[in-house]
Formats: sequence, C-alpha cells, structure tokens
Amino acid sequence: GVFKDCKALKNITINAEDKNIVIPASLFADCENISNINIRAKNAIICDSAFAGAGANNLKNFTLGCDAKIGSYVFSNNGALEHVIFNGQVDFEELVSKSSYTESKSVFYKSFLQQSDKETFVEFNGNTELILPEKCFSSTGYLNKIVYGDKIEYIQIGAYAFENTGISNLD
Repeated sequence: GVFKDCKALKNITINAEDKNIVIPASLFADCENISNINIRAKNAIICDSAFAGAGANNLKNFTLGCDAKIGSYVFSNNGALEHVIFNGQVDFEELVSKSSYTESKSVFYKSFLQQSDKETFVEFNGNTELILPEKCFSSTGYLNKIVYGDKIEYIQIGAYAFENTGISNLD
C-alpha cells in the first residue's frame, strides 16, 4: 500500500461526502501510530487489509459515515481498537474484480485485544440487513458488545463469527 508502514500518520480523515471512494488493499497497513479514522463519503469500497495493523496499539476509534463494502481482514491486528461505528449500510464483501464480489472473512481478526476501562463495541446504525461473515469477529478478546440500530430487519451470522471473543451483549 502507498502508506504501508508509515509511522508519521496519526489521524486519518477522509471527507468526500459527495464522492464514491475506494481504499485499496493494504493502503494504511501497519501504520502503527494512527489513533483515529473518520471517513465520510457517498459510498466506499474498502479493500482487503486496508487498515490491518494501522494503529496496532493506538487505534481506538473508527467511524464510517457512508454505505460501504468491506473486504477481508480490513481491521485485523488492531489490538487497541475500542469503538467502531458504521453509520451506513455495510456489506462484508470483498472485491474480486472490477464488478465481482465474494463474502469477506475475518474482518476484525485479532483486534480489540487490550483491556479497556470503557465498553468496547461495534455499532451498525445504517443496516436493514446484516450478514456477518465467517470468523468476522474471531479472536477479538476484549470486544464487549455488538449494537444493531433501529433499522435492522434481518441478521445472518456466519460460522465461527464470534469465536474467541469477549462479547457479552448483542443489542
């Protein structure tokens, strides 16, 4: 990725409210000093491992303010992660070719690994239908809660989606 291993990055803000954006695979991978990510766009495609290890021990908050397709391992290896908020319709689908998708896997693998004095959560505010893929939250030891917004009408949970998690509450 273009910024892979960039230690100088501390915050990422993408403000493209009227545009469709694509965040390529591994774009911010291993940028270990990122503490906050905030993305606003019309629509987003976030490719495989785009934020894997970004803020490995520093990233606390990720907010996505648009509809999005999210690939495999996008948030993996972010041990300090505490809050992820999706305000649009989120589909865990990985881009295979220009217009072809397949179900993502292990999106949050090995994240939420640091004990926090705050409640840790992933919040889905924009989804009417939510399909959590295989091993979506696998090995997220201190993830406490998944919050589903008022719009939710259907939830499908893949195999091992909550394997080795600290989840005690599905709202």
